[in-house]
Amino acid sequence: AGNATLAALVSDNADAKAAWARLLPRVDALPDGATKLRTLATHARFLEAAGGDAGGALRDATRRFPWSLGLLEDQVAYLFRVRRDAEGLDALEAAAQRAAEGHRENLTERLVNESLSRKDLARARRGVERLLSFDLESRARVNALALSARLAWREGAALDPIAFAKTEAPSLPEPLRPDLWAALAGAARDEARLDVGVDLC
Repeated sequence: AGNATLAALVSDNADAKAAWARLLPRVDALPDGATKLRTLATHARFLEAAGGDAGGALRDATRRFPWSLGLLEDQVAYLFRVRRDAEGLDALEAAAQRAAEGHRENLTERLVNESLSRKDLARARRGVERLLSFDLESRARVNALALSARLAWREGAALDPIAFAKTEAPSLPEPLRPDLWAALAGAARDEARLDVGVDLC
């Protein structure tokens, strides 16, 4: 029974691969748009499930359509899922660098968060410096300053968060200044700097 089940699975997989081989030229002929992008993403998921080169398929798709945030998300999620973290961060950083205003800010903030999560402090530092160089909306600047504090603590810097908050608060609208203190307290908790977090509350 076990051998029969395995043979059926192998046969099904071969049939699915053959079906995709017939379908892909038709997909390529479609106009660039949502249907084509969704189909390319579905093909990559099939390859992952079938033990094929999903990474290569997603890399090729994002090169063809570098403006597609959906394909980028699929590529980065796949690379993180298979523990190819450096490649995932590379893809995210490249996308953040080429993105237009309005997208680059969110992508760069995500890059910093993902880099911190994966202990790539050099990349996080590049991301924070780039993020703070943008003309950020005030609430986004609060988030960026909190990320900057997290990175400083992670790097072992002797950051005084109270002095930091007092220096940065005047650049924010008055109603958002308490949010900066709260964001820095949250950053301290994220970095297990509980004594600092208490001082900021």
